[in-house]
Amino acid sequence: MDAAVVEAATDGGGRLALDVNSGGNRDIWILDLQRLTQVRLTDGPTEDLLPVWSVDGRRVFFGSNRTGNFDIYSQAADGASPARVEFAAPGVQMPEGFTPDGSRLVVYEDFK
Repeated sequence: MDAAVVEAATDGGGRLALDVNSGGNRDIWILDLQRLTQVRLTDGPTEDLLPVWSVDGRRVFFGSNRTGNFDIYSQAADGASPARVEFAAPGVQMPEGFTPDGSRLVVYEDFK
């Protein structure tokens, strides 16, 4: 991975979700600290950034401008399924984290 890490989030179990700037855009990578392996979770011409782990560690939530606006997507952390839209609205939406009880995703809207 010849790039700059912009943002990172841990799942608490030895994996990091990384927002990596490589090839002119940002993608999400998963780094397994125990196995010392890295896997590119997202790959495309759009920006995928600010990863947040689901409470159970099975999904990674992130912001992406795949449709022109920055909306919130999630994808299985093992890459077994494609990304899906979780929240879309005009402007910019970015995940921040989950509430302490894990029941709700905290979202920045237009970074407010």
